[in-house]
This record gives sequence, structure tokens and C-alpha cells, in this order.
Amino acid sequence: MKISTACQAALVAASALAVLAPTQSFAAEAPACTAENIAYLDAQDKQEDATADAFAARQAYDRTVADQKALDDTAEVGRNLYEAAGGLVEWSMYKKLYEAAERRDPAGVADAAVAEADAAQKAIDAGIPDHAKGRNPFIEDDMKNLIAQLRSKAEEARKMTAAPNPDGLRHEVATTITAQTEADKAVRPARDAYRECLANTDS
Repeated sequence: MKISTACQAALVAASALAVLAPTQSFAAEAPACTAENIAYLDAQDKQEDATADAFAARQAYDRTVADQKALDDTAEVGRNLYEAAGGLVEWSMYKKLYEAAERRDPAGVADAAVAEADAAQKAIDAGIPDHAKGRNPFIEDDMKNLIAQLRSKAEEARKMTAAPNPDGLRHEVATTITAQTEADKAVRPARDAYRECLANTDS
């Protein structure tokens, strides 16, 4: 179990009393400025915790934004494949992929991407019609390249967890940054009070 910095300071102060005055009762007066010292250490603890919370919130937000971009990129490859196929792949195949990306559904994106890639490969295996080759002599190579890209993107999507709404995480980032700012502001007054106490004690 972690002992807070403030608790550690209190234990140290108690130990100091025992060492310096072993024959006196623990009810004896605590060392000067103990209260100010503990308040300062408490402020530092809160500052560290607030900084860690803000960092974690920012990491979660950045990860979600990156995941959403990856899903959108997968949908874009699916659209490129649909267009390159020139009617050999149904619109509904791409539509399912697009809608899964809009829902922030990595598993749905992966399934739809694989389904579209399979449909495109099936069209190639059946033989590219002459009219399609006449429109684009490189249609088969283009489709194969995009199929490979789409399958790779699908594997990436399967490794993701569901991407939360970035708007909610953006609010969390703002909230934790505000808390961090307030915690930062509280450290200096506590430190100044501790220093002033020590100075008055020494004078």
C-alpha cells in the first residue's frame, strides 16, 4: 500500500521526536513548521496526481483520434477499390465499410473491408470483362493493389478496441488540464508559507 508523502513526513517528524527526546512523551510539541511542511507536501502530491491525470487523458484522446483516422483511411481505400473496379464491386459493399467507420466500430470495419476485398478478388478470378479493360488497361493490377491494402487495413482494425467519441475525451482533457493548473497554482503559496514559517522560527 502506497503511503502518501504527507504521511511519510508525519512519520519522519514523529521519529525525530523520539530520537531527539527519548525520555519525553510523544505528546510533546512537534517540530516547528510541521503543519506547513505537510501542507506543502500535500500540495505537491496533488500537483503530481493532477499532472498524471492530464497526461493520461491526453493520451486517451490522441489514441482515439489516431484510431478514428485509421478507420477513416480504411474506408477511403474501400472507396478507391469500388471506383477502380468500375462496377465489378457493388456499392453496398463499400457502404457497409463506410457506415462501420462512421460508427467507430473497428470489428465492423474489419469485417466489411474483408468482405469487399473478397468480392473484388472474386470479380478478378471470374475474369475482367473486355469493356472494363478497355476503360482501364491496368484495372486488374489496380484492383489487386487496393485489395492488398484493404486486407492490411482490416488486420490493423482488428487490433483496435472500440474507438470512443473524441468529443467526450476532449472534454476530459480540458477538465484535467484545468485541475492541473489549479494544483500548480496551489504549490507556490504552500511553499512560501513553509519558508516563511522556517524563517520566523530561525529569527
